[in-house]
Amino acid sequence: MKTIDQFMWGYQEHFRIHYEILTQNVFEAIGFEGKPKVFLVGLAMSDREVRHEVCVEPETGFPDQDFFSSLPKRVTEGVPKHPSQQMFYGDEVTNREKPENIRRQVITEEVLNLLASEDERSGLRSFASLAAPVDNHYVVTVIQVPKGNLDVHPLIPFRWMQENAETNLLMECVRKILGQAQYETYRSWPEPGRTLGSEMQLETHEIAVRAAKSLMRVPFIAGDMMNSGLFEPLEQVTQLMYEGQVSKGRIVLAAADDPNVDYVLRFSNPVSLQQTRWLRKLLQMATRETALISGYPDDLAEVFTISSDEVR
Repeated sequence: MKTIDQFMWGYQEHFRIHYEILTQNVFEAIGFEGKPKVFLVGLAMSDREVRHEVCVEPETGFPDQDFFSSLPKRVTEGVPKHPSQQMFYGDEVTNREKPENIRRQVITEEVLNLLASEDERSGLRSFASLAAPVDNHYVVTVIQVPKGNLDVHPLIPFRWMQENAETNLLMECVRKILGQAQYETYRSWPEPGRTLGSEMQLETHEIAVRAAKSLMRVPFIAGDMMNSGLFEPLEQVTQLMYEGQVSKGRIVLAAADDPNVDYVLRFSNPVSLQQTRWLRKLLQMATRETALISGYPDDLAEVFTISSDEVR
């Protein structure tokens, strides 16, 4: 029987291994070649008696327990300075939960802050779940991805909640995986890692599809604040065969007045993305020499044909 020195809960190793395998499977499903690393960081709750104030799973390797030795102090100093301290919520429950939520946010932020310089040195990028209470510790799940492989997938910049953000399919997959890890660690029964393969857990394909749906809701057109979602209409188009063949056409997502687009043909009556069969026929015209330009599905979805050489 294996003895756990940096003990957080009995199934912590099972939980970590499960999420490392799941992450690898999701990456393979979307064609990402980088190998992820998954580890857990635990910070003891202030009112609990524990053997170690900071725990890392796995106990061997890097980053180790010493690497996060300053985490308790950083969290203690960071909580009163956190910007959310200035927020007041009209909802009584949210206000009551604010101190706990701030602590969880600070723990995650400080874990990432500690990893930042090491990530830069080793060519990695770390993503972390929101800290969640498991027994006597707040636990953060960390996924590290080789940055060189991550850069192969173009980042999509956008504005959200008055802040600049960026994403791509891989990052959306990581967020879905970490979201599930956070949910699983936050529940009290069954213990995280105890029931692997439960119907409550998302499988590889489900995570990839949900990530694609989230990506296709990103407001990719500059100046727009929302996008109701392009996944469903485009999925319907790709499922239709044209004369028994799978389409090889292309759709470029852009605003109709994008200065980087030079039109060689523009329809007088735009075609909606909801007009699946008509759009499917147009897509057949979008060979290597041309592409279709489309906006959001609720913008009357203008579709145009352009020269592929002019897409930058």
